Amino acid sequence: MSYAVDDKYSMNYKNIYDAIIANAKTNQPVEYSERHHVVPKCMGGSNSKKNLVTLTYREHFLCHWLLCKIYPDNFKLRAAFAKMLEVTKNNQRIVSSKHFDIVKRNLKGTRFPWLEGNIPWNKGTKGLQVAWNKGMKTGPMSDDEREKRSVALKKRYAKQSHHRKGVDPWNKGKAGVQVAWNKGVTPPKFACLHCGKMVSQNNLSRWHNDNCKNRLTTT
Repeated sequence: MSYAVDDKYSMNYKNIYDAIIANAKTNQPVEYSERHHVVPKCMGGSNSKKNLVTLTYREHFLCHWLLCKIYPDNFKLRAAFAKMLEVTKNNQRIVSSKHFDIVKRNLKGTRFPWLEGNIPWNKGTKGLQVAWNKGMKTGPMSDDEREKRSVALKKRYAKQSHHRKGVDPWNKGKAGVQVAWNKGVTPPKFACLHCGKMVSQNNLSRWHNDNCKNRLTTT
């Protein structure tokens, strides 16, 4: 690995990291594994086979933790590690690599059960996917193109009419400023059971009765 270490005091963490990577390259895990970028992508690492290694869940957790120790000023590494701390079903935070390994094993194959048996949309397609707008001219239209499109649209919709054509608007014939339906209407008020204050229904349910600050507490 040719990337530089930011802090001279991080060499111990780097030695541990290198040892985990070296062991994983010679001893591939049989199950419960994930791929890991030896040199993180945020630090210039690629998706080449030389930069990818298969780690167990626990090793993967430890490697991201060690990367945060080696490069404490790299926000993207800290963000990636923070994401690994939130993989539990009941929003409990991961506290150790062993905890992470247990949780990931329990989640394996159950994260999206409704997709089980579904066939990927691109299964069987070969080669690179072609963008939907490949070959289409981009950028602003010229005056001639704009005129041609305008003529084509007018011709296309010449025999169609708007569904509201000939229908009078709801306020036709009404002059002056429109009056709200509840203008002059006073909403009813209710008394709180504890403080006796007369308030509206919304305030009664939100701030009074069982939520009233003057409610007597029972022991």
